[in-house]
Amino acid sequence: QIEWLEAIPKSKESAFEFIQMGFSPEGALKIMALRDSFGQTTLLVFSDLDKNPSLPADLFKFIPPDNADVISE
Repeated sequence: QIEWLEAIPKSKESAFEFIQMGFSPEGALKIMALRDSFGQTTLLVFSDLDKNPSLPADLFKFIPPDNADVISE
């Protein structure tokens, strides 16, 4: 059994008409349906998800582009 949640954008100028997310009774995301502003629907089915995996800190490194403003404390 899938429980569905639907998100509808507030702005009519959004790239999507809606996004629907289907969850298992245990709360795991199982399926997503996205309808774009052209009426095309994309269906994503998830399996073997690893929730909150332990990842090494150096796996991702953000390097801002040269023209970016960097604000630090």
